Amino acid sequence: MKPDQNSEYDHDSSSDVYDRSFYRRRLANDSGRLFTSGPSEIEIVKSLRGDCLNEKGTKCSRVQVHDYGELDRALSGTEDIVIIFQQENSWDRLKTSEEVVTALLSRLDIFIPFLDHIHSFGYRSNDIGDDYHNFSLTLRKQPKTNEVQTGYGKAPSWNRNINPLTVIPEICFNIRYPAKNGRSTGNPWSIRQTTLYHQFDHSKRRHIWVAIQPSDDYREQMLRIMNSSLCEDELVWAIDTACLVSANRYWREYIVHLQEAVRTLENKALYSRVGVPARKDFVVSFTHSQQLQRLRKKMLTAKFLLESSEAIATRYGEQTSSRRCKDVMCDYVFQVRNAIARIANTLEALDCAYHMILEILRYRNDEINRSNNHALLNNGIVLSQLIAASAKQSEALNELTKKTQRDSRAVKILSMVAALYLPASLIASVFSSGLVESIPADTSTSSSQKTAFRLASQFWIFPVSTLVLASCTLAPVVLWLAKESHRRRRDP
Repeated sequence: MKPDQNSEYDHDSSSDVYDRSFYRRRLANDSGRLFTSGPSEIEIVKSLRGDCLNEKGTKCSRVQVHDYGELDRALSGTEDIVIIFQQENSWDRLKTSEEVVTALLSRLDIFIPFLDHIHSFGYRSNDIGDDYHNFSLTLRKQPKTNEVQTGYGKAPSWNRNINPLTVIPEICFNIRYPAKNGRSTGNPWSIRQTTLYHQFDHSKRRHIWVAIQPSDDYREQMLRIMNSSLCEDELVWAIDTACLVSANRYWREYIVHLQEAVRTLENKALYSRVGVPARKDFVVSFTHSQQLQRLRKKMLTAKFLLESSEAIATRYGEQTSSRRCKDVMCDYVFQVRNAIARIANTLEALDCAYHMILEILRYRNDEINRSNNHALLNNGIVLSQLIAASAKQSEALNELTKKTQRDSRAVKILSMVAALYLPASLIASVFSSGLVESIPADTSTSSSQKTAFRLASQFWIFPVSTLVLASCTLAPVVLWLAKESHRRRRDP
């Protein structure tokens, strides 16, 4: 069976307040994010009235439907019924289609604010989303029965004695709560959400609930309530309040988890040395201030969720006429306020630890700057001393240079004098050696004392030996230079 695409879900108390065309357009535009493209997976829980039992010996039965035809057949009975829409995970799409939801809205005449709650679900790629919280209540005019004070407001009694006119409330609320995600690494907690809608179907004298992504705890509690021996008036508000109470189950454990994380960083702030850290001291860095800010964000989110839960429970308690329900809601509100107070105290400790860590880091930074400035001052003093010593060395070098210049002039003068006497010394050395012989100039005249000079017969040894020794000295040098030149030409 295909649902009517043009079905209207007008409502006498909301038709003048809400723009139905806007909600239909928004639902169509967001259908890709909200609903899956595969077959629907909708769980139906039915509860028999009175002491009637089904073939399994229980008062309620469960069935899975996959399209609107099956859903419509499931709604055709007269039992109290719970319709459960599910997600694969809290960031995934609802396992149903836009057509099924639209047809269900028309079939049950669900008030339009329910669509605001649906839009808080759907696909997301991170933890940034539409964190919607609200308690929606609408009064519907219906044919009247004998009025008795039951679940909430003035609801019909179960004796079905029809009278002229009565007002039936229609409620819907969204609750967000912490739950363990089962991850072995990273944050072990996630924030989940559940939406519960409740109306009284006057035509069949039954109650209808629509639950979106209920927790496993709430689902089990709902089945226990529907299978219990509670009177029908108490069962009505028990299913509603169980949604709030089951969502409150893990708040204490989650707050303790946050407090332990804060306490670890708080100990580092309280017991770390203020000055230069010692070897066995706590390590305090700017990363810890970032961790505190992330914890602060989580705690502010938790505080906001708890305050929203408190407002929903307070509003629900104001609408009910059941004394037991009011007591349950008062107890719930007290627990929530206690959790809010614990978070407020932890936030104060977190802020103190955050500012203390910043002060420690600031003080250490000042100490480091002061130490660096002192070191720079000492370096300046040493540098000035080095400059003074360098100036003295420069003066000594100038004096040495001047003295060297004077000595150079003296050596130059002596060298010039030696150069002047060098030819005479060379001639004197040659003539005083055996290379030149002195012989008489004329042997015929014995009285004559004239002599003459002549080269010795071994004079040739002197130039030959000089050439040979010079060649032996220069030959290796010439060969080495030639080899290096050849290597450079070969390997440029």
